[in-house]
Amino acid sequence: MGAPDNLIGMKFGHLTVVDVITGNSKRMWVCKCDCGRMKEKPLSGYQLKNLIITDCGCIFRKHIGKGMRRHGQCNTKLYKVWSSMKARCSNPTDKAYANYGGRGIHVNPMWNTFEPFRDWAVCNGYREGLTLERVDNDGEYGPRNCKWIPKPEQTSNRRVCRRITYRGQTRILKDWAEELGIPYHVLQHRVYRGWSVSRAFETPVRRYG
Repeated sequence: MGAPDNLIGMKFGHLTVVDVITGNSKRMWVCKCDCGRMKEKPLSGYQLKNLIITDCGCIFRKHIGKGMRRHGQCNTKLYKVWSSMKARCSNPTDKAYANYGGRGIHVNPMWNTFEPFRDWAVCNGYREGLTLERVDNDGEYGPRNCKWIPKPEQTSNRRVCRRITYRGQTRILKDWAEELGIPYHVLQHRVYRGWSVSRAFETPVRRYG
């Protein structure tokens, strides 16, 4: 086993490691922010290396302000982004669950509570009008696989425009529509509403007249 990392002097985001606290076989790192303040609580190496926390809280205070104090955050747009993300990954009754939790997409444990997600968001470019997107469409919601993008970009990048695997074969939705003889707009609407792939592809199309 190699020697443990020495992070003193290293910089992660706006934080510079200035000291270490050892105890219970775990190292916690004391950090100083670019703004001149010390980070109130020491951080783990995991938090620093994965850029989960990257400042002392000054960026949050500067860009978000009073609108997201702990007792008022449930009414903010960012809190709604977080709660919607959690619901579609863990709530089987959510209309989008089939395309997220139903196919194994989960939320990184670090984001199980709102505050770490909030801190990551404001340190990584969040502002109203942007939407949360996963870099790897089959990966988790977490700090290493998410970014903020304009809504039109996410619309063009939706899963209905990507490759879908069905019965061992992977194709884009338009190709599946042609092969299955289902109108593309019908298949697109089904997937967008959160139908599972098997239900969307196997449910007969109603014929009228």
